Amino acid sequence: MNPLFLSGLGISLNVDRARLIIKDGHLAPDTTPSLHEIQPRRAPFDSIVIDSQSGHLSIGAMKWLMRHGIPLFILDYNGSILSSVLPKEPVTGHLKKAQLEAYQNPQRRAYIAKKIVEAKLERTRDLVKWLSLRYEIEDKDRKQLDAEINRLGEANDLKGVLFVEGRTADVYWRIFQRLAPKKYGFLSRMHESHQMNSTDQVNTLLNYGYAFLESRCRAAINTVGLEPSIGFLHEITQPKYPLVYDLQEPF
Repeated sequence: MNPLFLSGLGISLNVDRARLIIKDGHLAPDTTPSLHEIQPRRAPFDSIVIDSQSGHLSIGAMKWLMRHGIPLFILDYNGSILSSVLPKEPVTGHLKKAQLEAYQNPQRRAYIAKKIVEAKLERTRDLVKWLSLRYEIEDKDRKQLDAEINRLGEANDLKGVLFVEGRTADVYWRIFQRLAPKKYGFLSRMHESHQMNSTDQVNTLLNYGYAFLESRCRAAINTVGLEPSIGFLHEITQPKYPLVYDLQEPF
């Protein structure tokens, strides 16, 4: 993952003599924005993420990015992905057909969802172990986390997998909340219904971090040719992308 992040006022992307000309935005009145001149097939980044309220993007620049397989993502004011422009995906009708058939098979879907959550819980355990070497984490919290993670082996259907994933997440975010400095006002990770209305700095930064991860997962799905609207762990809900959120889980 090596995105080029553009922010501030007055960014621009144009093409001049086959070179992509990128000007970053002004972050303050007395700053000088950085300028990039990219030769064809020599881009030092694999995607572009724009967080700006003003600027311009030429059609030539968009075509240059798509020809070079570089996706473009535009963030909204709250850190969520507002829009994306992705390179042409491969024609993979057989792959999407198999994806749909797996989704419609309850046993197959549960198996894939369980593997996704299994990877997520292992990363959760690893992260808490890493944190425990640097911060004071109560033994009861670590033991409860391990107990919840170990429940996954007993889950035989999607409902059971989601139950374990949810309980483990509750313990993890409780540990996280206790480690976050109180001055930042972090009480919990926001729920789905209002997670984009962040009122504290920690959740705002998490939103931006998740947006970058989402952009990487969207690009990967587009490259392979899978259908982002059909997931296995997350339900099909418009206008969301369940498979994108599935792939975010292990990270």
